[in-house]
Amino acid sequence: MSIGQLRKIKRRHAVTRAADAQLTSHLPKLGLACMNDGARMAFRAILDYETPFGNGSLRDFLMLAEARGFCAHPMDWIPAPDDAQYSPLYHCLGP
Repeated sequence: MSIGQLRKIKRRHAVTRAADAQLTSHLPKLGLACMNDGARMAFRAILDYETPFGNGSLRDFLMLAEARGFCAHPMDWIPAPDDAQYSPLYHCLGP
């Protein structure tokens, strides 16, 4: 029985990972509320247009959201397993 899929999403300058709805329901809670729909739309725009990918704007946006009490929704983005530049908040999502 499948618990869902980790999708790879081709962005403008990179490939990111995100969970489908079924997998999201099996992931551990991150300890903060996920961004609302308006913030999620802005977050996906950052993922699409960050250039070059990894220049820090994604990390800065995530730090800003976390400081405000929010985290990225797993259906929008999950860090790569070897990507330690993001908050420990996301480390529980694992590989």
